[in-house]
Amino acid sequence: MVHSYSIPMPYTRASTSEKTPLLPVTTINGIPISWPSFRPSSPLPPPTKRIENTLLTLSLLLSFVHVFILYFSFYIPAILAPMLLPLLPGLRVSIPAALPTAVAFFLAAPFIASYERRNFTRCLAVFCYLMGSTIGAAMVGRDL
Repeated sequence: MVHSYSIPMPYTRASTSEKTPLLPVTTINGIPISWPSFRPSSPLPPPTKRIENTLLTLSLLLSFVHVFILYFSFYIPAILAPMLLPLLPGLRVSIPAALPTAVAFFLAAPFIASYERRNFTRCLAVFCYLMGSTIGAAMVGRDL
């Protein structure tokens, strides 16, 4: 039995032009509408990031002031001594007194705030702890 095989013909052009799109094109008044081009752009930093950095900077500054007052109070200039030296006995009391509340807020931050604001809430808790201990030291230090 003899089988006949056909030899494939070389590639022939289709009846459509190469410029004809394969997908349907929507036109308005004969003008084709193209899809908008989506270019990935870098997202703008959220405003909480800027506030978070500010809170961290202020917390660092307040902690340096606390360390300076507690351990290097003999270097305080005479002009600042009447203002800063009454904080010395007050800081020794207010720092440990405010610590449990600050730790509770710091650890509860993921449950209190949304996921995106978790770090912001923790920075705010640290800043409020340091600010509260400074204000508490001012109130306690004046009375001692």
